[in-house]
Amino acid sequence: RSMNSLNPNDIASVTVLKDAATAAIYGVKAANGVILVPTKTGTEGSINIIYDGSVSFDTNTVTPDLLNAEEYIYWHNKAREMDGQAPYWTEERIASLKERGLYGETDNWHLLYKDFGLTQQHTVTATGGTDKMHYYTSIGYLGQDGIMRNTSYERFNVRANITANLAKGLKYNINMSAANANRNWPGLSMRDSSSGWQGEFSPLRQACYAIPILKSTYEGLPLGFTNGTYTYTPEAANNTGFQQTDQWMADIRSTLEHDFSESGLGFIKGLTAGINFAYNLDYTLNRNYLESFELYSYDANTDLVTKKVSLGIAENNFNKSHSVGYNATIRPQLTYDRDFGKSHVSGILLAERYTYHGDTMTGLKSGYTDGSPIDISMGMKDSSSPVSGSYSNAGSFSIAGRLGYAYDKKYLAEFTFREDASYKFSPENRWGFFPSVALGWVISNEDWMQDIYWLDHLKLRT
Repeated sequence: RSMNSLNPNDIASVTVLKDAATAAIYGVKAANGVILVPTKTGTEGSINIIYDGSVSFDTNTVTPDLLNAEEYIYWHNKAREMDGQAPYWTEERIASLKERGLYGETDNWHLLYKDFGLTQQHTVTATGGTDKMHYYTSIGYLGQDGIMRNTSYERFNVRANITANLAKGLKYNINMSAANANRNWPGLSMRDSSSGWQGEFSPLRQACYAIPILKSTYEGLPLGFTNGTYTYTPEAANNTGFQQTDQWMADIRSTLEHDFSESGLGFIKGLTAGINFAYNLDYTLNRNYLESFELYSYDANTDLVTKKVSLGIAENNFNKSHSVGYNATIRPQLTYDRDFGKSHVSGILLAERYTYHGDTMTGLKSGYTDGSPIDISMGMKDSSSPVSGSYSNAGSFSIAGRLGYAYDKKYLAEFTFREDASYKFSPENRWGFFPSVALGWVISNEDWMQDIYWLDHLKLRT
C-alpha cells in the first residue's frame, strides 16, 4: 500500500530497514530496503475523543524570474546585436503591435499560478477499551487547492483497529481501513507519463516559451507566439479539458495468536504461534477529456497573425478507464523470545502465500461538442482502438526464519534466511534462497564505557 493513502495522524511510528541483515527476511521485495509503518492501537480506559486539524496557505518557494516585456525587448535585441544582426523589436514593430491590439505586458507564468493555495486537514479519533478489548478509530479529511490553476486533491480516510483478548494467552487483532482520493488537473499533462519530463504541450513548458509582449487574448480567442512549429499560449493550455482520478482503497489485516507462556508449561515459555491474514483492494477510475480550441498565432518572422486549431489536440476526445486490483496474503508463523540468565534467544519461522489479481479496461472516443456532461456514449467518432484491456494474475510462496542470540546485552549474533518461489520463473529456477548473517557489539554497554556521560548508545554491526 502506498504511504500516500495513509492519514498521518494514524501512524504510530516509521522504521526504515536499510541493511541486508534486517531486510533479508522480506526476500526479493526488500532489495531497496523496507519501510515499516505500524498504525496506532487503543489503550485501556474510558473513551477518549480527539480532534486534530489545520488550515494553511501554500505558495511556491522558488518561482522563475522571467523577463517582463521591456526586459525581453532589450535583451532580445541585445543578443541579435552581439551576433551582428539588426534589432528585431524596433520601435516601429512595437508600435504596429500596439496599433493592431496585439501588444500587452503579460506575465505568462502567473496565468498558470495563483498567489497561494489552500490546504486543510481534519481528523477525529476515538480510543479506549477494557482489559478484554482495546479500540482505535479515526475519520480524516485532507483537501488541497493547488497553487496551479485547475488542480486539486481530496482524500477521505476511515480506520478501525481492534484488539481483543479472547481467552488466556489467546489474542485477536484486526485493522480495517478505507480511503477515497480524488485528483484533478488540466487536460494537457504537466509531464510526459513515460519520460517524466515536461511534455511538448505541457502548460509549464508553454509558459516558459511564450513571450511577454503579447496579450493573452485577441478578439475573444487565446493569442500565442509561434516558435518554429508550435504556438505557445499557457492560458489556453491550462483550459483544455480535464483529467480526473477517483481512487478507492480498502485494507483488512488480522492476526490470531496464542502465547504459550500463559499455558503454565515451562518448557515452551516464550513461544507464540499465530496466523496473519491481509487483504488489499484498489479500484481506480480515470476520466480524461481533451478539448481542442482555436487560437490566434503571431509569427514574428512574418509579423502576421493567423487563426488556427491548437496543436496537440486535433479534436475533442474522451478517455475513460477502470482498473481493479486486489491481493491476499496468509502467513502462519512461530515466534520465540526468552532469557536464560545473561543469554537471550529469539527466533521466528514463517510461511507466506501471496496472490494478486488485476483487471483493466479503457474506452476512447472523439468528436465531442461539449465537455459537460460527458461520457463514452456521447462521442461521435470511434478511435482506431476504441476499447482495450488487460488481465493479470500473480502469486508467490515463501518460507523465512530468523534466529538471534545476545549475551549480556553486549554481544549479538543473528542468522536470517528467506526462500521465495515465484510464478515468473520456470519450475527448475522457481526458488531463490536469500540468507544473511549479522554480528554485533554494543560497546556502550561495556563497564569501561559507563563513565562517558555524553554517549548513550554505540554499536558495531557487520
